[in-house]
Amino acid sequence: MKKLLMYSLFICFLFNCSSRDEEIVEEAHILPLKTTLRSTTTDYVLSSFFTYKNNNEIINITTLDNNNVTIHKEVFTYDKDNISKIEFYEYNNLVKTSEFFYDNSVVIKNIITYNDGHKNHFLYNWLSNNHLVLKKKETESYEDFNYYFSNGNLTKYIYKYNSNMYNNFGETTYNYEYNKSPNVYSNIKGYDKIFIFETFSSKDNIKTIAGLISQTTNGNTSNKTSQDDYSYEYYSSGYPKKQTEISTNQEGEITSYVREYQYNK
Repeated sequence: MKKLLMYSLFICFLFNCSSRDEEIVEEAHILPLKTTLRSTTTDYVLSSFFTYKNNNEIINITTLDNNNVTIHKEVFTYDKDNISKIEFYEYNNLVKTSEFFYDNSVVIKNIITYNDGHKNHFLYNWLSNNHLVLKKKETESYEDFNYYFSNGNLTKYIYKYNSNMYNNFGETTYNYEYNKSPNVYSNIKGYDKIFIFETFSSKDNIKTIAGLISQTTNGNTSNKTSQDDYSYEYYSSGYPKKQTEISTNQEGEITSYVREYQYNK
């Protein structure tokens, strides 16, 4: 599973109280303004730019290719402290809209509407504070998604499927390890609530993703592994300046990418 675009983020409010005039002053957050993704083996480069309002509410993320062509854009809508909608554009064309529904500021449902009119419905069932079962209404009879968390980080993801019609079934497990440095996107309001399945919105920065993929087709079973390793360079603030990713997929193929980050301060 490769994810080449990092469009991500999440929430934090900090306040300063002035003892002189007893006014409450909101402290400026450390926020990413630009991220650059480069392949170490090709001339592949993507640059993403972040726009905000009200200190730390994300307005949009715009991604350009090597030729400064806008290839992707995400536009965000808030309902108070929560992100209620994201519109996704590809080459300036709306391709899908993702809407989020909350109960006490916790997402309980996500509906994705595509430009051809069809929809996907995702229901969130928290079995505990650290275990979420996600159900996709359209495939819930044969797909199962389980997410496990600890200290604000996604630590394990288990995906199971069973298609009896074709005698196909399988299970994929990913285990995640982190370092103890502040995440690039940790100060953007509401992002951790909607992208809890993504390592880039976890509390800390991802260090290792280890995957085990088991598949059975017509009675034949195969087991494969994958691994992603991440290393960092940091600014004096403790936030990442550069991330290097080395990934080995199920077929043993190795790719590497470098992400660089610029902040508002």
